[in-house]
Amino acid sequence: MAFTEQQRLEMHLGLRKVRGDDVADAVIEHLPPSGWGDVARKHDITIGLALFGMQVQIMLSLAG
Repeated sequence: MAFTEQQRLEMHLGLRKVRGDDVADAVIEHLPPSGWGDVARKHDITIGLALFGMQVQIMLSLAG
């Protein structure tokens, strides 16, 4: 679920009231600004690297 900047600010202010500034700041700093859907997983990176490797091999075979 992606949060708007307004929702993020409200969550931060609420956390400050309940848990204090240090905890609220730490939690907000560890959340991605655009939502977890935009964060790459290890599997995504592995697939991306494999595809990149295949492209490099194709380019080298065409150049040689």
